[in-house]
Amino acid sequence: MIESFYFNDTLTDAIVQQRRELANEIERRLELWLNDPNWAALDLRGGKVRPLHAYYCRASDSGTQSIPSATNTLITLDTDDYDADGWHSTSTNTERITPTIAGWYRCTAAGGFTGSMASGDRVILYMTKSGTTIGGVDRDAGSTATPDLVVTADAHFDGDTEYLNSLVFQGNAAARTWQANFLSMELIVADS
Repeated sequence: MIESFYFNDTLTDAIVQQRRELANEIERRLELWLNDPNWAALDLRGGKVRPLHAYYCRASDSGTQSIPSATNTLITLDTDDYDADGWHSTSTNTERITPTIAGWYRCTAAGGFTGSMASGDRVILYMTKSGTTIGGVDRDAGSTATPDLVVTADAHFDGDTEYLNSLVFQGNAAARTWQANFLSMELIVADS
């Protein structure tokens, strides 16, 4: 024999309606996110829902920096072009970007020298992770006006103490002016 249970129909209908509305709202939001290429990869870290590519930092120097001859020189960065998570400071250790999420990152450094350099003058731009080189470009300036350099590398960061910075070297006999530089990193894959 089947037992019958009686509920307050009004209360039951209200609960069912609330659940339907909630399910419809979730479905609507997921539909929006899945159809928007900017929300293709979601990250629910820390109770936030945002695109994975939002874990990004780009810092630059609004001016120029004098690079002495034959000296590896850290590039200082005084401007945050994009830094939603506070990975870069414009007042302390300005040459560093320190991500707060463990994972693999795509790192890029770029900049250039003002004025022409002589053939045989060596110019090097490289990036380090906590002092260890992770990528660089080394070339003969070759009488190039304003030799520009760009380097990109993928590296794993611990999300705690490891940091990214860039250094430049130039082999001209005199100090040269470095300009239009930036350093950036974007989270590719977070550790699970």
